[in-house]
Amino acid sequence: MFRFAQHDSLVYIVSSRKSRGVILLFLGWVALLAAVQAQPDSLEQLANDFWAWRAKHAPFTADDVNRIERLGGMRDWSRTSIERRRKDLAGFEARWKKLNPAQWPLPKQVDYKLIGSVLARVRWELEVNPRWKRDPNFYIEQTLTALAEALTIPAPYDDARSREILTRIENIPSILQQGSENLDKPPAPFATVAAQNLDGIRDRLRTMASALVGLTTLKPQELNAVHAGRTPGDGTTGMGSGGRV
Repeated sequence: MFRFAQHDSLVYIVSSRKSRGVILLFLGWVALLAAVQAQPDSLEQLANDFWAWRAKHAPFTADDVNRIERLGGMRDWSRTSIERRRKDLAGFEARWKKLNPAQWPLPKQVDYKLIGSVLARVRWELEVNPRWKRDPNFYIEQTLTALAEALTIPAPYDDARSREILTRIENIPSILQQGSENLDKPPAPFATVAAQNLDGIRDRLRTMASALVGLTTLKPQELNAVHAGRTPGDGTTGMGSGGRV
């Protein structure tokens, strides 16, 4: 009987030690996680987060200086999306202002200023010079310039690139619709320039679609969306004075 009692005590001691070990391991993991979460934001993390966001949301432009590597997929210029951009920007600005670069090495202080500069550019695009609600040419850039940019890589195009080309083609009607809803009395000169930029665009798009049949993995019926659906310059986009370009 003494042996059974001794055995039970030994089992109890070993079991207790294992339990304490598991509890200590769990508490250590929780403490480590809390420490990581409590670490102050870094310039490097802010920069990584911002540029990942920028690659998804930066407007297309005809200026090669601003060209960046972008994520694929559909683009959204609805009012809801623009308000979301504003909120995201405010979050980045708040994180930037909380950083204290006073004791940083000079090169890192320069990087801090550069991040501040690019944040200011986004603020300029959204609010100071909001082309998205004043200039019909902005939506030409979000559709035709975006498509042209996808074609800058020399052909032939693999399946991934072909799908991205098709995505940008299919994105045209929704962006034009959003443009017609966003534009608020665009100045007549802007509308005139947009109309000039779209002169002969339907024929040019048909020519492009025919050429892409042999250069992409897309089927002819998929590329028919270029001229079968609503495209810039067909008089239904509402992007200009009087509801037409």
